[in-house]
Amino acid sequence: MSTWQDVPLYKRSEGKSTLLYLDDKEQRLNNRYKELDETGKKIHGLLKENGELLKVENYDTDAWRNYVDYVDQMVSEGFKKIIHCNLTFFLRETDTAQSPDPLFESQLLLQVKKNLQNRNLLLNFFLQTPNMVFNPSMDENDKNTFYELIEDLLNTIYKQGSLIPRLASHTNQANYQDALEHMQDLGDLRNEFTERVNAVIAKANEFRALFNKYAYLWVDDRQEFMRQFLLYGHVLTQEEIEANAEQGVPQNPPTLQQFKEQVDTYESIYEEVSKFEDTKILDKWFRVDSRPFKQALLNIAKKWSFMFKQHLMDDVTNR
Repeated sequence: MSTWQDVPLYKRSEGKSTLLYLDDKEQRLNNRYKELDETGKKIHGLLKENGELLKVENYDTDAWRNYVDYVDQMVSEGFKKIIHCNLTFFLRETDTAQSPDPLFESQLLLQVKKNLQNRNLLLNFFLQTPNMVFNPSMDENDKNTFYELIEDLLNTIYKQGSLIPRLASHTNQANYQDALEHMQDLGDLRNEFTERVNAVIAKANEFRALFNKYAYLWVDDRQEFMRQFLLYGHVLTQEEIEANAEQGVPQNPPTLQQFKEQVDTYESIYEEVSKFEDTKILDKWFRVDSRPFKQALLNIAKKWSFMFKQHLMDDVTNR
């Protein structure tokens, strides 16, 4: 079992990317699990063979049970070293004191959530309204979250202990996984890593919140904005609507200068967004890829600007 005590189940990508390489995850797991299964069969076979060589007639004697316990403990310690190797890999690669390269990444996107059902018009509005989301998600209420990814990786590591049936049958354990999951020192390492994960998730969500001030760009209805702008020179406030409930708000069409101000506003936003960084590094080992969100926001800002330009061009054409 020493073969796997110094070789983590997962590794970084080779080449330009430093991220954890998961493209061959299933194949890697299948290979490791198959090797452990075959090793388990050999161990059980050797134990049976030793019993026959020693001409053991009663396998319930203290001497034989002590021998089985001895071998069982060796296997247990071997598994402990395997799990320890994997946990320390993640701790080492996420240790900010070591200035690690990014190990994990999530993309910041602007997209419509599709996991809700369209039951009414109001819900349909929210369904069609894009949201800032991460992929994998940083929202615990979503599916396929980053935390679930981490838990899955950790579970596959501990699952290695399930591949060899327990030698000491009197422990009433089918394999070694349960014992490994209850080892305090391994649990401490696992908890330390998941605490780092939770901390970086919180920081990622804080980073996303910085862009909330631009939400009106993708939430507001451009056509409705333009309709009110053409009638009143601005979008009506609730106070204006209530104050003129009986006679209606007096119309006050926009001037050319007001059109220019609107265009300048959205052009300025475009320039501002174009200077956003493409990536954001959190705690040195986690990278946010903001490029999809940045591009989407640039496109939306350009649509707002073009809407006002197009109206002016159409107005000139139609005269």
